[in-house]
Amino acid sequence: MVSFIWKGMVLENMLGSGQFLYIVSLFSVLCGGTLVGLNYLLGTFVDSSFYYQCAVGFSGVIFALKVLDNRYFPGQGRRVMGLDINLPSGYVVWLELVLIQLITPNASLVGHLAGILVGLAYVYDIVKPMADLAWKLLGQEPVRFGQRGSLPGSAAAPRRTGTIPFGAILLSAALIALQTNVVPFEWRSAVKGHCMTSNLVFGHHQWQLLLLPALHTSEPLHLIYTVLSLLGLGYYLERRTGAVRFMVETVGLTVVINFALCLLTYYVFPNYREVAGVRGYETQYKCFLGLTATVIAMKGLYAAYYPWNQYLFLFFLVPVPKLIGPVLEIALLYFLFPHVWIVGNVIGFVAGLLLLQTSH
Repeated sequence: MVSFIWKGMVLENMLGSGQFLYIVSLFSVLCGGTLVGLNYLLGTFVDSSFYYQCAVGFSGVIFALKVLDNRYFPGQGRRVMGLDINLPSGYVVWLELVLIQLITPNASLVGHLAGILVGLAYVYDIVKPMADLAWKLLGQEPVRFGQRGSLPGSAAAPRRTGTIPFGAILLSAALIALQTNVVPFEWRSAVKGHCMTSNLVFGHHQWQLLLLPALHTSEPLHLIYTVLSLLGLGYYLERRTGAVRFMVETVGLTVVINFALCLLTYYVFPNYREVAGVRGYETQYKCFLGLTATVIAMKGLYAAYYPWNQYLFLFFLVPVPKLIGPVLEIALLYFLFPHVWIVGNVIGFVAGLLLLQTSH
């Protein structure tokens, strides 16, 4: 509550009481809905105990307000648990998420995470269209409260219109739906029926495997990584290309990368004794699925469109060189998913370099 009072004093002074009350009310509803959705996904993919998790309190809304505070006042000094820290404003809320969970393990980590996601959705204008639609369904005009003053930095960095990554959201929704019972069984079996191997593609002419297995993921963490990466890439790339072109480029890159992978594993790698821990004659039977190689390749497009931005990991901007970033990300993926053959991600990295070069 002390944190809420402090955030309220700062934000209400800038937004006005009406707008602040509206935001708190909106966040209260959205945090509850997001918590239910996250627990459902975790219960489906991780452990069924998440279906029965109970959460009470206001802390999720407070975390959402922290995101707003960090967004509107990025240059202010931050205090976490009474200590002054010097971190980029966007990272502070994630640090608090971890520290609070360590101190009070009985607190709802998912509830706090839901608050952060709601706050991010608000500052990136994802919530606004949904809130406007809710008012219209009630037969009312969308609520518009004036602000008492302009927000810090608003003149230098005005919000851009059309920044909702609809293409990335559609692709992510499709990936999630194909892992559940939401879609027909025939669709799920088409995606999960086979992984991609060059023997099936070239030897048995199953060309559909160049795309369909990419819509499957090996485990829940793999799905989470893919979805968050697509949303991050979509937020930036769709502002330059549009949603349709973003989806077409994602599908096209997936097919091209998988085709190149099949060429190598069918015609080249069998001539070698061993490639990245796999015997050469076995490479044409090596199984591939998922979009991680495509995600790595699309970092090349991101670097071409935003040459001065920091490296994009998931939806975070990380201060590492753009050529070092993919190498570190591939290493992290190898650590998280040791059963996934690293060659696919390396091919994605090479494809990203080619995209960056041709874009220039």
